[in-house]
Amino acid sequence: MRKVVISLVVGVALSASAPAALASTPRADTYVQVWCTTPDTPPGGDPIQAESVDAHAIQPDKAPGGKDDAILRFGQNHPGWNCWWVGPITP
Repeated sequence: MRKVVISLVVGVALSASAPAALASTPRADTYVQVWCTTPDTPPGGDPIQAESVDAHAIQPDKAPGGKDDAILRFGQNHPGWNCWWVGPITP
């Protein structure tokens, strides 16, 4: 019986904390979206959004380094993927 009560209390606590972890408002900071086409993308098909990152992470003037360099390496590590960043996007 004790195990059931403990499990119930933990379950209620976890389910109550899950909505609090979700963003209640959209992003308020400037961000950049990373879009990619994959080998499975049909010709003329829609690209997929791989991630959104803080605009301050993109440092085109920093060589080597910065998120733009990481995006380039990501594409090199995934043969056939073509990735680019779009932005900055200000909400």
